[in-house]
Amino acid sequence: MAVSVPKGLEIRIFELLGRLKWLTDLRWLATIGVIAVVEFSLIALKVNLSRGPLYTCIFIMAAGNLVFVYLVKRLFTQSQSGTGAIEFRAERAQLIANAQTVFDLAVLTALLHYAGGIDNPFNFYYIFHIVIASMLLEPFHCYMQAALASALYSGLIILEHFNVLSRYNIFETAICPLGFLKTAGAAAAFTTTMIITAYITTSISQRLRLKENLLLETNMKLVDLDAKKSEFVMVVAHELKSPLGTIQFMLKSLTGGYSGATVDDKAKEQIAKVETRAAGLLKLVTDLLDLSKIKTGFGAKEFKKVSLVEKLKKAVETMNVQAKAASVTISETIDGKDEDFIIDGDAEYLDNVIINVISNAVKYNHKDGTVVISLERKGGTVVFKCKDSGIGIPKEEQHLIFEEFHRTSISKKHTTNGTGVGMAITKKIVEYHNGTISIDSEPGRGSEFTITFPVNNQRKQNDQL
Repeated sequence: MAVSVPKGLEIRIFELLGRLKWLTDLRWLATIGVIAVVEFSLIALKVNLSRGPLYTCIFIMAAGNLVFVYLVKRLFTQSQSGTGAIEFRAERAQLIANAQTVFDLAVLTALLHYAGGIDNPFNFYYIFHIVIASMLLEPFHCYMQAALASALYSGLIILEHFNVLSRYNIFETAICPLGFLKTAGAAAAFTTTMIITAYITTSISQRLRLKENLLLETNMKLVDLDAKKSEFVMVVAHELKSPLGTIQFMLKSLTGGYSGATVDDKAKEQIAKVETRAAGLLKLVTDLLDLSKIKTGFGAKEFKKVSLVEKLKKAVETMNVQAKAASVTISETIDGKDEDFIIDGDAEYLDNVIINVISNAVKYNHKDGTVVISLERKGGTVVFKCKDSGIGIPKEEQHLIFEEFHRTSISKKHTTNGTGVGMAITKKIVEYHNGTISIDSEPGRGSEFTITFPVNNQRKQNDQL
């Protein structure tokens, strides 16, 4: 069986390898540039440079670059697939990136030493080496490379100051005045550093802008596809709801004797099973229809005054049948007068919220379990709580229960029934009413859902969900 590899990981490796190759190309240019500067300084400016040590550094730079070219090319051409192989390539790429940065800093320090040491104005080049490191390395490794650069240059200063390393005075035999040469060198070093840094940073920003535009375009396409999917689901669910309702009605007619046909007990038992399945399918279709309406905005309605006390009592009365069948006891507490719990909202949607929460509390409860429901007024807010003694929800999964089609690992073991959209609908409706919903749960000890609704909450019919 093939192991799927995360696309993001593959893209990151490809980008890193591309940057490593770019760095090896840049090092060839740097090698040519160093040779040109050395020869110009020796021939034209008569600067006191020692060819031997400098060309040794240049040779080491070129030889090292050949090794890095080989290693990067080898990583590019590796054909292993699978997450393990990709992660191995990622580790090797990071190792090569770190090695290249250390190598460059060491060669730069040696070149500076043999080309004037602390008097050489090209110490600015440490800066863009760290900029390059930030493109290739993880933040921690980049800071470590910056610390290494500081240590190398500080060490060079100390060793030359105490004459542990010989100082190469490159300005003694120059044909230009000493002050002019130092000033021109500092200006050249600063200018080239700024140009190289600008080139590196603009190349980064251009890639980032390109990715940002690509992400925006992809996001717009995904939003459009999601809207089309929701509309399609709504149409299909609507088309299925009517025939399913008819099937359910016909089954009830058969078992109730209203059709005029004689049905024996065994047939009634089979029809009852079909009726249960049809009811479950109708519930799924209804949930999908509600979810699609909410997501597409077709369910937006004008708010009116709604009594949460009436809604709660009606929901408890409805759910008591299911609760008794599951040997679960429902109790309710209303802390205040009925008029304290009249809010602005949509009656049908609020029914949906209360029924969904209580239904889950009953469904995922234990035998002889309890469901405790309460209403409380706090200033301009009504607080609805539903606490059960059921199976509970693991901490790491609690933030997922409000996502569409998600069912927790414990709920799947407890019952195979469930669509995973009920709480997603509940959350969207609560937020549509400018309310909040939260959960406090622990496996084996039950769950407590807390929902708050503002009392005054006007909304017009054309407002989107």
